[in-house]
Parts: sequence; structure tokens; C-alpha cells
Amino acid sequence: MRSFLILLLAGFILSACTAPLPRFHPKKIPDSREENFFRNYLSEKKGQKICLISSQWGLGRHSLYQSGNGTKLSVAIESTGNTLIRILTPEHGILGVEEAEGSKVAVGVETRTIYFPKGQKPQGLFDGCSLVVFDLPDTGVRPWTYRSVLESTMQALSKSNTLLAVLDSPNPYRQFPSAGPVSEKKYRSVLGRSEISFLYPYTYGEHALAYREFEKLKLNLDIIKMEHYEDPSWNQSNRYRPPSPNLPHERAVSCYWFAIALEGTLIEEGRSTKDPFCTIGHPRFGNEALSFGGVDFLPYKFIPAGGRYGGKILPGYRLVPGGDYRPYEAAYEFLLYHMDKNPDTEWFKQNVQGTYSLDELTGGHSMRMALVKRTPYSQFADTSRAQRLAQDRAMGRFLLYRAPPKMND
Repeated sequence: MRSFLILLLAGFILSACTAPLPRFHPKKIPDSREENFFRNYLSEKKGQKICLISSQWGLGRHSLYQSGNGTKLSVAIESTGNTLIRILTPEHGILGVEEAEGSKVAVGVETRTIYFPKGQKPQGLFDGCSLVVFDLPDTGVRPWTYRSVLESTMQALSKSNTLLAVLDSPNPYRQFPSAGPVSEKKYRSVLGRSEISFLYPYTYGEHALAYREFEKLKLNLDIIKMEHYEDPSWNQSNRYRPPSPNLPHERAVSCYWFAIALEGTLIEEGRSTKDPFCTIGHPRFGNEALSFGGVDFLPYKFIPAGGRYGGKILPGYRLVPGGDYRPYEAAYEFLLYHMDKNPDTEWFKQNVQGTYSLDELTGGHSMRMALVKRTPYSQFADTSRAQRLAQDRAMGRFLLYRAPPKMND
């Protein structure tokens, strides 16, 4: 009996070892937004003369590499039966490292800037274009010049026969609700040409659809949606690329939602550090740990490489956003705390003409005046809540993806 059981067990083990393994079918990684553009959109267009608004973040980087008698970008476009005739570069240029308008890199095709900080109109930039493709990254803040480029392009192409295609891109702020004051029309500039909240969770595609309707533009517009945007597999085929020289990693972007308000103050934002926007400083900062809006502020001294405090040891903080991160509230409460503690210190940056930088960034003077009057955050937030609710209701008609979270302030 014992020998029989041994033989039975041996047979079982042998059969288990020789049985075919179950087949594993890995989940297909979806096309990247660029592959989607060529495969599902541009391949359906023929004979188009294309002007591309892009940078190294997107399609523009393929113009930096030679392929045969052209570049990888021009060859790829020609393979679809279309022609690239011009590249238009935003702030920071085609490489994304220039601090002003212009493009210092020859890319084998006419290259011109579309960034006009003084508000000039893009005259002649679209001559000869039958299709303009907008392909730029987003950060989710109102004073982001790339959104202004989209808006000025839409205005310039209105009432023309030129088709504008927005190659939609992710808004990293999508995980948060609208926050901050809604800008006023009289503050339209290169920092924003529409009345939106300071922190804005909608994508370029959604914004373009709304802007066309609200501005009553007669514009031929295509929105190239992001496939699988809300699927976990999205990041597998769409890796993070720095949208600006000052945002080298995703942590910098998350701190940017807090620190963008500080650009209107005399606080150092740590642009020259290895942890930009997450390292901030000012001579009047103390050494106490703080916490506002779901952010821990850890005392940290550093030496900025340039700017107002360049070369000096500066008292500062390292930011640690937590799971209950409320960036705009954190910025407001942080400023309010230090203004209370140092009432005789000048905190706000003024321009040569006497205007306040914070007013230009937020699109109004409400935040600055509320801080001057030491208005508590909850009371200040209530003043713009109705406008933000109206914005979110209006944007509901243009959503291309799952709606951003509802406001909770």
C-alpha cells in the first residue's frame, strides 16, 4: 500500500511538471497621445499644410533629430500625405530652456516664436497654413502663458478657413477642484485672456470648446482627445516630460500650485535649487515648523544662485504636501501668517509702472487686498465661491473626461 501511494504521488508530480503552463496575455499599452495623433487623426487628413505650435515637451522634439533629407517630425508628417511648413514655439522656445521669446535652434523648417509678452497679436504666423496643431503642456494655473497662446491663436484664426486642431494634453491639477479668485476681464494679458479661476482643473481641449462659445468665435476646431486618459495605463505610454525649465519633475509641479501665488511677492521660490518651488525663503522667515492647507513647512536654510537674495544664506522652508493638500489655501494662510508676524515688512512685488505683480497673476486685486486687511481664508474664499461654482457649471457642457472634484471650501 505504501509503495502504491509513493508511485501515485510521483505520477502526480510528473504530470504537474509536464503540463503546459497557462498562457499569459499582457495588457496592451495604449497609444501615446502622439501615436494617437498620427494614427487616428493625421492619417485621415491629406494635402494639409501644417503649422505646429509645440516644444520639446511634445511633437516638437522630433524636429531636433535628422532623418534622411528632413527631420523625424517632417518625415512622419509627410508619410501621412501632409506637409510641415512652420513650427511656432512658446515661451522657453523649442528646447524648453530659453527664458524669453525666440528659438535658438535650427530644426530644418521655418521656426518662429508665438510668445509675445507685451500682448502683440500673432501677425502673419499662420500665413500658408491650412491646419494649425496646438501641442503644448499644461500645469493647471491661470497665469500659464501656454494657455494664453491657445487663446490668442483661436482669436487669430477666427473667421478664417484654417482648421485648428488641439492635441489635448493632461492637466496635472485635474485631481483638485477649482480654487482661488476668478480673474477680471480688465486684467487680460499674456498671463491669461479669459476669466477663469486661479487654479483651473480643465484640459486645453475642454477650455478651447468653452472659449470658442463664450467668445463667440467662428472657428473650425478639432479636439484630439487623449485615449485612456483616466486609465492607470495612461502613464505607461505618456511619461512625464518637463513642461518648463523650472519644472524638472512632478514634485515641482505639485509645489508650483502653491508657489505660483508667491511669484507676486518678495519671497524666493527656489527656482535655482534642485527642488524648485518646494524650497522657498525670505530674510524674515523663522525656524518654526508650520502647517497650512495640508502642507508641512519644514525649516530649511539655503543659498539661492541668483535673484534678489542670490549668494546669501536665506532662512526658508521645504514643502511637504500631504494627502489633504489644498494648495491655494496653503499659499493664502502662509502669507497671512507671515504678514501678521511681520507687519512692517513689505511683502508684495511692484512693477516699474506701479502695478502689483500679484494682481496681474491672479487677474484682480482681491487676494492682495484681503491679505492686507488680514481677512481669514474661509471668509476670503466665500467671496469668489459663487463665481467658481458658475464656472464649473458652465464647463460641465464641455467635459471630455470625468469631471474634476467638487469644491469643498
